Amino acid sequence: MQEFSLNDKIKSLGKEDLCKLIDNLISKDYQIRMFILEWLNSRNNETKNNESEAPSDEETGINDELLWEYWENAKDIITEFNQYGGGSEEQEDDVYGWLECITQLIETGDVSSETKISFLDDAFVEYHRHNSGFEDGLMNLFFEICETEAEWKHLVSKLEKMPSRYEQNLITNIYREYLQDEQSYLQKRSNNLEYGSDYWDLTQYYYSKGRYNEAVDTAKDGISRGEGRLSDLYEFLLDYFAEQGNEAELEKLANIALTKQSDARLVFDRLFAYYKDTNYSKAKDAILLSYNCQKAKKHFEEYLRMQAFLSKDDWDLIEPQIIEDAKKNNLTEYMRICLDKGLNVEVLKLINEPLKNQWGGYIISDYDDFALRLKDSFPHEIIEYYLRRAYSLIQNGDRGKYRSSTNYLKKAKDIYIDILKDHQSWEQKLSKIRTEFKNRPAFIDEVNKSKLQK
Repeated sequence: MQEFSLNDKIKSLGKEDLCKLIDNLISKDYQIRMFILEWLNSRNNETKNNESEAPSDEETGINDELLWEYWENAKDIITEFNQYGGGSEEQEDDVYGWLECITQLIETGDVSSETKISFLDDAFVEYHRHNSGFEDGLMNLFFEICETEAEWKHLVSKLEKMPSRYEQNLITNIYREYLQDEQSYLQKRSNNLEYGSDYWDLTQYYYSKGRYNEAVDTAKDGISRGEGRLSDLYEFLLDYFAEQGNEAELEKLANIALTKQSDARLVFDRLFAYYKDTNYSKAKDAILLSYNCQKAKKHFEEYLRMQAFLSKDDWDLIEPQIIEDAKKNNLTEYMRICLDKGLNVEVLKLINEPLKNQWGGYIISDYDDFALRLKDSFPHEIIEYYLRRAYSLIQNGDRGKYRSSTNYLKKAKDIYIDILKDHQSWEQKLSKIRTEFKNRPAFIDEVNKSKLQK
């Protein structure tokens, strides 16, 4: 009996029977149609003689149909997400997969403008519902699809249906970057100036067109009226007026920043850089104002900067204020200043006198960097610091904290052996610790693994 071959049987079918077979398969699984279109699209790409060759109507038609197949798969899930406000991660991944298929189709194939516009109409129905979480992904796809003037204008018309601030900015960007419609861009942008970023966008546009006075006027309006981030506008004006040597305008910017408490440190840092080589008095004022305008001061960094610039007389007046500020507001920064001044005893005192919290308990601070720098001069005191850190971890410990505690015990061991040359004291200390915590087998296990003994 001859073995049955499905492949041979299919090859023997006539055209009419093959069509019936395909229709039957599609009726049983709608994805079969997509697979056939993908196969036809792949075959067309393989048989092309020249990649730059214009696609035939048939090829465009296949791509059009494929786009709809991909979109219907994505749309089914997006509609459900819009209805319920979300869905499973697996479904989410599926949607982004289908959207990526559309993106690749646009990049590698030719889709008719009519299909793109129809797709925008259909997809915006789901986009405007704003409840699926796929809005950003859809918008990215909309921007990738559009190529012709008609397509971009159609996208603008869809965005104008629900013109939030976000959509308004997208429309403005389309007029500027894609349609290069200066009149519409300026009208839309001028009617939508609220935040610093809006003014900055218009400032950049004017400057790129060589309309420098209008760029400067727009930036000035922005720092006076704009909300939110203004640093780009300040930097533009500071650079512009510094290049011109226009100190009067630079001082105006400083006064505005000081009055509004907006980007004041940025402004005074730039003024300091501008004046430091030419006008000591104004540079000194700028660096001091920069320091006073900082909300989260980096005291040690500012200490070094002012020490390097100020005259001895001015520094003698300013230094105590910076040290007092650091001691009051940031103990770590204060300790860095003390180390720089050679006040090692003061640093050691702070390391070994931990602060208390509001309930009277000790705050175990991480002063490891300071301990490392002081261990050669104060070995016994730094040993106590390391042991205190180890004990705090052991007493409240789990396996991870026990492991961390052995790192501090290792640091203490290194001082005993490498600096003090006192093996006996270390062995006695380790024995005492093992005895004290003998009922914590996980800790003892970590000690054994860390090779703290000889």
